[in-house]
Formats: sequence, C-alpha cells, structure tokens
Amino acid sequence: MNLQRLTLTWQKERAGAEALVVHSYYYGRDQLEKQDEAYRNRTRLDPKGLAWGNASLTLRDVRMQDEGVYLCHVTSELGRTSEPRELRVGATFSEPQLTFNLSSAGVTLTVHTGGGYPAATVRWLDEAGRDVTAEGATEQQVDEQGLYHVTSWVTVLPATHSARLTFVLTPRVLGAPITRPLSLQLSPGLLDPPASCLGVRLAVICAACLFILLLAVAFLHHLHQGPAGSRPWRKVEEEEEQKEISCPIPASPSSEQAGAVS
Repeated sequence: MNLQRLTLTWQKERAGAEALVVHSYYYGRDQLEKQDEAYRNRTRLDPKGLAWGNASLTLRDVRMQDEGVYLCHVTSELGRTSEPRELRVGATFSEPQLTFNLSSAGVTLTVHTGGGYPAATVRWLDEAGRDVTAEGATEQQVDEQGLYHVTSWVTVLPATHSARLTFVLTPRVLGAPITRPLSLQLSPGLLDPPASCLGVRLAVICAACLFILLLAVAFLHHLHQGPAGSRPWRKVEEEEEQKEISCPIPASPSSEQAGAVS
C-alpha cells in the first residue's frame, strides 16, 4: 500500500456535539495539529501495520472517559471506508472485605469492595442455591475518579446455629464473577432474645403500687385511732373548701333604711 496516498482519521463520537479528533495520518506521517487535548501523547499507529492494511490505534493510559464509540475513516488508492468501533473500559474490584453484626434479628453480614468500573451486580445465595439478596440491600457509590464502591449486606437467622452463604459480585466488563463462600457457626443461645424489659417494668410497678396501698391503709388507721379532739385530715380539707366558696351575710332591711336616711 502506498502510504503517501493514505488518509486515516480516528474520531470519537459525542452526543449532540462534533466528534473529537483522536488521531490523524496523511502524507505518510502523523498529523496531530487538530488532535484533541485529551488524547495528547496517548495515541499511536503502527507504520508497519499500515503498510499491510492494519489501521489499528493504540491508546495509552486508558480512562473511564475514553469509553464510547470511535470512528475510523480511511481513504486510500483502493477506495474510502468508515468503520465504528466501541471501546468499553473496565476496572477490577478489590478483594471483598467482610464484617458482621449480631442482634436479636439474626446475623447481619456486610461485604465491601471498591475501585471497580463499571457498576457490578451483587447476589447472595443460601446453601441450597436460593437467591436471598432481597433479605438485605446493596449500595453503590461513585468516587471522584468515576470508580464504584460497593457495600452489600444481608441478615440471616440460622435455624440450627449454622448457615452457609455465598457472596457473588459479577463485573459487567472485566474478569470473571467474584465468588466468596461464607460459613457461620454460632454458639447455642447466642442469638436468644434477652428477658423482656416490659415484664420487668410491670413487676416493679406492681410492687410500688402495693407499697403505696399499704402506706395509705396504715395512715388511715392511724387517723381513726387518734385523740377525740383531733380533726381528721379529710374534715379539714372540706372546711378549707367551704371557706373558699363562702360569702358575707347581707344586712337587714332596717339597717339599710337607717343608712339611707342618715
């Protein structure tokens, strides 16, 4: 192939905007004046490959932003062609880290992994292979670099103080699924609920009421056995209430008339 008559341009499509120039080649050499700044010093063509009809582009330091559809435009003495190529970017997730928490509701297992791209799918399987993912929840957060961090948890209540679960994280691009089997072995009584706080409170309240009732009976008995001239507490209370509602006695008619005459 005559490379002097070869024109080659790689572009990246953008929604609603003009395509970015990734790499250009014509007149037998690279022409990078119009190359987008995001691809500066990151692209390379193989001259020997071009001579044999291979227009492949090498892209270094791949980033999440590089993902997308690229167009290869070729014009040569044999004709003109344009071919789309999709670039998918992926980053592997870190080794999952396990933590657990015990409560009266059961055992909550939490797995955290991060640094992956794109988002992955998470499943929890019991020892029979049934999907128990709905017994918990999964959160995926994106950091400033565009990488995903996954936190997933599930709560189980082992019926026989033991259980086996499997955590499965499936990347959408790179690598095989990450599968981690987990085995639980609990001591008998570890998850038994504590004594009812309500029952304890009711017992304390009943004891207090009984004590107050005994005090009241003793007090009334003391008043009943007091000196003859003493006045019961209830009687004093009634007299105080009568004073509060009493009113002065009106003057006789003769007194009013005498006052009017004077």
